Amino acid sequence: MVKNASAVIGILAVLVFSLAMVSATSLQDITEYTIPANVNHNVGSFDIIFNLKNTGTNGTLDFSSSTISLGTAVINIDFNDFYIENGTATPVIETIKATVTFEKYQLGNIEGIISVIGEGMDVGNYKTLPFTITINSSSELTISLESPLTKTQNGTIKVMNIGNTNLTGIKLVETTTADFDVQFNESIFNLNPGQFILIEVSSTNIDDLDFNDDCSMNIKATDGTTHSNEVITLSTSSEFYSGKNEGELEVSFDDINTLEGFGDDEAYWYPLDEVELEIKVDNKGDWDIKDIEIGFCLLDESKNRCILDESDVEIDEEDFDLDFGDDKTIRISFIVHPRDLRKDSDYVLYVSAIGKIDDSSSPYDDEKTGDSSSKEIEIRTDEEFVVIEDIEFTSSDFSLVDGEFPKGGKVEMTATVWNIGDKDIKNDEIFVLVYNGELGIKEVIEFNKDLDSLDSQKITYSFEIPSDAESKTYAIELSAYDDKGIADKDIYENSEDDEAIFNGFLKVTEGIEVIPKPTISASLESEAKVGEEMVIVATIINNGKDGSYDISVSGYESWAELVSVSPQSLSLDEDEEGTVTITFIPNKPGVQTFKVNAESDGESYDQAVSVNITEKKGLFEDISKTVLYSAAGIALLVVLILLTLIVKVSRRSRKVPQF
Repeated sequence: MVKNASAVIGILAVLVFSLAMVSATSLQDITEYTIPANVNHNVGSFDIIFNLKNTGTNGTLDFSSSTISLGTAVINIDFNDFYIENGTATPVIETIKATVTFEKYQLGNIEGIISVIGEGMDVGNYKTLPFTITINSSSELTISLESPLTKTQNGTIKVMNIGNTNLTGIKLVETTTADFDVQFNESIFNLNPGQFILIEVSSTNIDDLDFNDDCSMNIKATDGTTHSNEVITLSTSSEFYSGKNEGELEVSFDDINTLEGFGDDEAYWYPLDEVELEIKVDNKGDWDIKDIEIGFCLLDESKNRCILDESDVEIDEEDFDLDFGDDKTIRISFIVHPRDLRKDSDYVLYVSAIGKIDDSSSPYDDEKTGDSSSKEIEIRTDEEFVVIEDIEFTSSDFSLVDGEFPKGGKVEMTATVWNIGDKDIKNDEIFVLVYNGELGIKEVIEFNKDLDSLDSQKITYSFEIPSDAESKTYAIELSAYDDKGIADKDIYENSEDDEAIFNGFLKVTEGIEVIPKPTISASLESEAKVGEEMVIVATIINNGKDGSYDISVSGYESWAELVSVSPQSLSLDEDEEGTVTITFIPNKPGVQTFKVNAESDGESYDQAVSVNITEKKGLFEDISKTVLYSAAGIALLVVLILLTLIVKVSRRSRKVPQF
């Protein structure tokens, strides 16, 4: 009986082994290869070429176990879709290229191993090719000019370590001299590989330059041993525009007007004044000039920088042409904002007009031509004065029609209070009176913290419009006092006796239809995980008359895919509520937000919703367990089959007659 059982097991084993050998490749050890000894850190990649011999059947090749053990790099194999031909009759030799890509600025070695296993080969029987490549040591600096040094701004120089070694004690060195001196905000500094620094360059005597002075110098970077290959030229000028003017353009200040605020046109300004400049541009030459652009700068002389330039102001015409003999007036408007100003600083206005000569008969055709002009301006920040701006009226209870408020409606007022002086105001030294006698408004607003120089605070006040108020526009007066007693003598005044009194305007109309806003809320009805459907139920309560709402969502695009919004429309009676199911598939973890939008009769309402998305965990473990359980089940099934066969053979042997 035992012999027969053993025979069966042996036969099965031979069959299994034979089946396993039917389609096996047979790869030989890698002995012929080409590997570079060293590379420069910034080349990005290198190739390893090797021969692979197959003496078995054809099949696919698996290089997935190839790894990098030292350095930051990736191995990529380039070979005929990873398939090798049959080599049972005649061995097949294939030449394979492995490309190793790596990041710059590394130092030391890149080490790794190329591993390959052929189809049908025993697991673990990999053919390997280890490699070690030395990254050459490199010390190298670059220097470049990021922004020029001019009368209106400091310059910026960029120094970068593009080698793969740390450099210390680096400094900028002038290799030529000029008629102006320079200072650097960093005298000596260190740079790691790939690191750069932006260095500000300034001058104390740039204003003393004459037009014919030497306005350029050469600068390099060095650590004493390593020098920058480049040498930059730092050029400057005493003019806002210092280029050629063969076209004889002329730009000048024609008029300066304070449109709103406390300033006196070109004599002086206060912070928050709205100013308009009229700039005259003349073509006094003999040729047409095209593509003229206006440049602008409000220069803070103490910092030597533009606190406003052409990108910050409104210019009514920015690109225009002028025939010879013609002129044009350009208007520039802007607000002198306190956040841009400094205490005890002087300011200068600069304008320029720069175009191109447009005349084929001119020897300067298509060359740049331009002019600039400047004007000193006084901006008063040395007075104890307060300005109130951005007075706005809103309602959280109703959607307003044309900004009109209903009688009996609740109003929410906001405003911004600015300290435009050079001294801080303590919180018990400033009060704002909100007043309108017809509406019965008289409220003193206190401050809970100090109001710093050239800084602001928001104030709010809520009130209800009397139900018997007259339908008209009301001036709501806001006055800033330095005493809670709000006597007239305590109101803030500037040196020109202007008082800190400001008005906001509220329009009250009877008979208008006010639309109560719906209430929108949302709740999470499922788990919130990356890659899984997430269900949110939004509830909309109609606080107004019967109507319908179109429902949508927005603001989710960067972190989720929208599956559905159901239903997309709700018909709700007054005070009725309805629900909408919103389904997403998140693709990004963390606290995310979106908006539920409801639109009715042309009015749009929305509610922000936030949800915390978590990573989906356990997927690999689940797959591993499934594979493990499946493998265990198959193994158990094979054992049961073998045992069954043994039992059957054993029973048959007992039935054989004994002679």
